[in-house]
Amino acid sequence: MANEIKRDTVDYRDPTPFDNTKLNSLSDISKALRHKTYGEDTREAIAQQGEALAKLMQETGGNQTAEVAAARGKFELLGIREDAQDNAINSLELGKADKNYVDNYLAQLSNAPEYVKDYADLIARYPNGHAGLYVTSDTNKKYFWEDGKWVDKGAYAAQGIGDNYIVPKQVDHINADQIALNEITGINPVPWNDPDKKLAINFDGKYGYFQATSAASDQPDSGILFETTRKSGDYTLYLTDITSTLSKVKVYITDTSGALKLRLGIYFDGGANDATQTISITAKTLEESGFNVGDKYQLLISVGKEEIGGKTVHGFIHLIKDTNSVLTKRPLNLMDHLESIDADLNRNAISRVFKGDYTVDTNLTRWFSERNFEIKDGVVTYWRTGVGEPGPYYQMTKPVATGQTVYVYFEAQKLKGEKTSLNIQFVNTNLFSSTPTDFRVAYQVPVRLSNRWETYLVPVKLDREWFKSDTSTMGAIISVAPTSNEECRAKLRNAALVYGDNNSVELAMLEDIAFNEQIVPELKHGRRKGELLPSGATTSLLPKVHYVSPKTAVVNKDLFLNSITVNVTKAGKINFAVGAVDQNNLMIKSEEFSLDLPTGTRTIELKEDISIPTGNRLFMDCHSQGVLYASPNATEKILIEDEDHLVSNGGYSGYELYESELMAPFSYTVRPQRLPNQIKTVGDKADNNTKKIDMLQNSINVLTSQNGQKYKLVVNNDGSLATVSLQAHKGFFFGNSLTVGLDNYGMAASDEAHSWATLVGNRLKELEPSFTFKRFSGRDAWESKETSKERLDSLNSTVKPELDPDTDLVIIQLTDNVNTPEKRATFPQDAKDLITWFKQQVPKARIVWVATWFGDDLVHYVKEACEERGAIFVDITEYAKDDKYKSALGLKWTDSKGVEHVIDNPGVAAHPGDLGMQMIANKVMGTLGI
Repeated sequence: MANEIKRDTVDYRDPTPFDNTKLNSLSDISKALRHKTYGEDTREAIAQQGEALAKLMQETGGNQTAEVAAARGKFELLGIREDAQDNAINSLELGKADKNYVDNYLAQLSNAPEYVKDYADLIARYPNGHAGLYVTSDTNKKYFWEDGKWVDKGAYAAQGIGDNYIVPKQVDHINADQIALNEITGINPVPWNDPDKKLAINFDGKYGYFQATSAASDQPDSGILFETTRKSGDYTLYLTDITSTLSKVKVYITDTSGALKLRLGIYFDGGANDATQTISITAKTLEESGFNVGDKYQLLISVGKEEIGGKTVHGFIHLIKDTNSVLTKRPLNLMDHLESIDADLNRNAISRVFKGDYTVDTNLTRWFSERNFEIKDGVVTYWRTGVGEPGPYYQMTKPVATGQTVYVYFEAQKLKGEKTSLNIQFVNTNLFSSTPTDFRVAYQVPVRLSNRWETYLVPVKLDREWFKSDTSTMGAIISVAPTSNEECRAKLRNAALVYGDNNSVELAMLEDIAFNEQIVPELKHGRRKGELLPSGATTSLLPKVHYVSPKTAVVNKDLFLNSITVNVTKAGKINFAVGAVDQNNLMIKSEEFSLDLPTGTRTIELKEDISIPTGNRLFMDCHSQGVLYASPNATEKILIEDEDHLVSNGGYSGYELYESELMAPFSYTVRPQRLPNQIKTVGDKADNNTKKIDMLQNSINVLTSQNGQKYKLVVNNDGSLATVSLQAHKGFFFGNSLTVGLDNYGMAASDEAHSWATLVGNRLKELEPSFTFKRFSGRDAWESKETSKERLDSLNSTVKPELDPDTDLVIIQLTDNVNTPEKRATFPQDAKDLITWFKQQVPKARIVWVATWFGDDLVHYVKEACEERGAIFVDITEYAKDDKYKSALGLKWTDSKGVEHVIDNPGVAAHPGDLGMQMIANKVMGTLGI
């Protein structure tokens, strides 16, 4: 391999400037990265590489094959090209210094030295040595532990760094805050509120090192005052390598007289050992504290009067002007480039999403819970381990009215925790006072996150009870909040509160703005279903795998597929299905489609409306791929269907879905229906109502006798006419779990009296006291069969003996468990034959077919069969798509012995509840016309 990768040489031999007047080709950019002598030229090349990749994406329409071909240059693989760069970089000559010596020497360097009083103090602290760099305060000498002793290496920071002295392996990246100037210019020699100087303080401005020691007794509230001058822009305050025996460390902003202006926070609760804290100080914060550009102010690290007894705090303090520049040792990979480009584009997203007059507030002014967070390069990383809900507070600059909508815009990424959410809470600033009064929280909105950066826009309507206090002191906390006690961690950036006067702000809902498709109501349970594969995910061979799906289902109604992000290892046709999971953990498909996909990872935006009903998921058939994935960074579970889990349970047969820690090769997002299709849906409903009216107007074959009895006119096979009473006397209800479920009645009804079949039977008995009916399981006798012959044989052997010849009403309620390719293969014809079979057995019976609850992809076959063979079709799909008609986990049902049971199976809970059962019964009776 060594000989193969030495096809290019990384050496910095080219001192000529890199042409920054044009966008160079990827080839020229690569040469510059390998050979330009000066950093400004390589940095320009790094910047142009992202732009060139974005341009290539536009020109190729997202063709990754073209991108990769261009990016790998003359090498066969990108990996070989990267190996060539690393091989050449690591083989740079080290000049006069021996490489092993330099590596060992630099390995001891930490981000900052540890200061000791003098050499004697160093020996006393670490008599047996310790890794790291140590500097004596009295002589400014640096010491390392070598060969069993402390070795004097000369004055700290006195010698320069020679050429090739630091090799690239020691430097992953250099952040701007590591090379920027410390804005702290010195300290006030008199401790705050302590003219007698009982607090002993020390500060080394050259390195930013400070130390404070409390008095043995009679210590006032005091602290160190760090002096600085405000410049334009935002700042970050870095407290690093902090060691403290104080009970807590409070940080404030004061004016030059020491008057407190703002408390930035309380940190290092209970003490600290080499701890770090970053604190954001925005331009708005300084302005609101009364400081203009050019004004002097002070940062106070306080030591309270309770800290008597020689307690100490020491470490490093740096106040750095914020900047986003990062210098990397090598070009980023393609995904990092695209994410960076996407982040840049999203900075302008607000102006593309909103129209009208509106205010945008973006300043993070305070922190709620004051722990478990860090801020770097404008990104907030924060976490929760079961206590508190830490989060940044964004203050509103203008008052808003009761009932007004505030849009909370942000980008976020989940790092840990299956149910990690960001909780949006609107509060008043009394929350931050020592004794909160009239504290209010309006509409806490939890937003489930994805494992990649995504953009969220959450509309929050402020409730009428909210504004009882000063409306000018309102804001929002975006806190991290899991729905369980699991550890969770998230990142947040580009947060903004957007609002107008009297709801003057409007969404610019334009079809050509893809961003607007992200505005969906599926917030509590996550807009994205499933996780995107992280880098480093390993393959797990599963040759028997079939359909897989993210564990999280859709919970809101009227949602549709927005996009699918899929990783394909074998090109070809990939099958997808929308479906639910029944009480036996079997998939019930409602819709199927396929996509022809090449190898690689890509995102497909779906322009047509593919509905995902409440409680359903998108499934991907992975059998042709034969692999799933594993990653230590996975936070969610998936559902897997494979050939090792084939079950047959009382007529229910198929591959049982089970939970797994593996990762699926796809995820998907959901959205509302697009506006033109919403208009079309309304039109379709109107057309459907017109058809129903026409059917009623054309019902001339319904006759009424002198005593009010209704009859239907029918034609026998020989052409003779006959009448059939619309009032039934004996019924036969042939159905699945909706009809013959728990304790032989409709599954998930609270008791038998609330089952749809019982409701219909009781209503018919009111009209005809002699009416009786029988329930019989069509799941076992018909749905579970896989061939036409099996179904016909089962009808003759099991159903016919139970069917009385004088039956005059047959209600079929089937299709939900016709859920495998084998069962579906002959379904269109078998449905027609089923109707004909009943007509042959009970010629004077009215045949009714009720369908369908789980999925609607077979409904058109049932309609066609009813129209062709003279049966009555009852469509109940409209109720199946609305949560209010379904049961729910935790509800109870009572068996025939009066024993209560709790519904604890999601498949059972997906069945009709009492309201759903009532609506089915109403629809049946209305269609019968009795």
